[in-house]
Amino acid sequence: MNMQAEERYKELFPDDEDGRKRKAKAFDMLADAYYMGNFGSMQKSDIDLIMFSNYLEAILDQCGNDSAQCSDYNLSKYLGITQNRIRTLKERKQLKYPYERFDWKKSFLEICKNARYSDGKIIINIMDVNVYLELKNAIESAGGYVDTQISQSTLKIRLEYFVDLMMLLCEENDRRKVQKEMKEYLRKEDIDVAKFEEEGFGTTVFNCAKSKAIDVCCDALNKVCPLLGELAKPVINKVVDMVRKNK
Repeated sequence: MNMQAEERYKELFPDDEDGRKRKAKAFDMLADAYYMGNFGSMQKSDIDLIMFSNYLEAILDQCGNDSAQCSDYNLSKYLGITQNRIRTLKERKQLKYPYERFDWKKSFLEICKNARYSDGKIIINIMDVNVYLELKNAIESAGGYVDTQISQSTLKIRLEYFVDLMMLLCEENDRRKVQKEMKEYLRKEDIDVAKFEEEGFGTTVFNCAKSKAIDVCCDALNKVCPLLGELAKPVINKVVDMVRKNK
């Protein structure tokens, strides 16, 4: 028996009120699939998904946004399956049994604290497959592009488009306000804003202001920061510091 896995199970499902509630919830989910006139019709993969969902939610309830605690690597060691299978189960779990407190924007900002900057690009490792998929969808819905050939857990994005991404994280009303501010700011910098509405900040700056794009982007990030809340401040400050130091 894997002693570490056994200890982890006891931590997540202790013999107290909370632990018994978690166990009861898992049983009720299985009972729904067996005792409602469809006994034995459930596939093993569906049973696996129920058990995995309850296990992962117990970790999330205990550890919050500590992504290391529910990393593919750690879960694969505890459960004795491959990291690829863990990744697939996480994706299926969120589709069928979505975690109520899942906030991909908040999780992404937490992850951004470990961002790196190289050759004009922001590089961020995203361990949570569901955060990655939500982020990819947000970028592509806004007309952007994610290079999945690098890695399906690594986001590599030009600084100009990182500004666009930060704007996407704002609430819609706030986004309109910051877009208005951005257009005024770009005009003061003698940058053509005619295509701003269609192409976004990133393309406008990339096409019209390459020589001073870094300074413009850093100023833009500082303007967006207050609209993203307290969690964004250390992220934006770190990115701006990294970029200015590596100009």
